[in-house]
Amino acid sequence: MSLTSLLNRACTITHRAWDGTLDSYGNQVATPTDTVTVCELQQKQRDETPGQVSGSSWLLILPAGTTIAPGDTVTVDLEEFEVQGEPWEARNPRTQVVSHIEATLARAVSTQEAADAA
Repeated sequence: MSLTSLLNRACTITHRAWDGTLDSYGNQVATPTDTVTVCELQQKQRDETPGQVSGSSWLLILPAGTTIAPGDTVTVDLEEFEVQGEPWEARNPRTQVVSHIEATLARAVSTQEAADAA
């Protein structure tokens, strides 16, 4: 069974490009571009500061050749995550070919937001 056959969860990557366009206040405006693809998402770590913020770190696995960058957002099952750090092109040393892309995602929610959602 190949890795690509295991990537069966739909996700949307939103990349924001800074093209030099300025708003009325002189701030750069980002142009979002969505890419729909498949992935696997697995939780790596979860933290909570009592009464303040609940945060979590996730491993996102994407097909080889997928474009993703720090600051992009990823939506999986209607939940939004932010790419943290530089994604990694995982290379198979035997075949010398990139087999998949791995990215670290973060999600932070205030405990009040979590209580409101429940």
